[in-house]
Amino acid sequence: MWESTVVPKRLFARVAPYLEAIESARRAGWTWAELAERLAGAIGTVRPRSLANACAVARRLSSEGVLQVPQRPLPDEDPSGHSERGHSPRTAPVSPTVRGKPATALPRNIVDLDK
Repeated sequence: MWESTVVPKRLFARVAPYLEAIESARRAGWTWAELAERLAGAIGTVRPRSLANACAVARRLSSEGVLQVPQRPLPDEDPSGHSERGHSPRTAPVSPTVRGKPATALPRNIVDLDK
């Protein structure tokens, strides 16, 4: 299949081919800063918050069927499936975390509104 060498102007369009890999990496515990650093060669240098916002826009447009692009793995990923962090975003087990800590079943502050 023919691949375009034109780099899209909008960040969400540059992020779109990596959307599934980014979502897998986030579930595996990668931070937005780590992802921005990993993607810098492919999409340009961006702030982590801008990357998060662009992913949200790309995810919304993709779910609406407006944006449809073939997906790619994260750039510079080791072909053996292991990165320098010791896991691959595609194969890492999913364990829910909140700000880097394991997620608990119940929130700490439970407010009973019936009292």
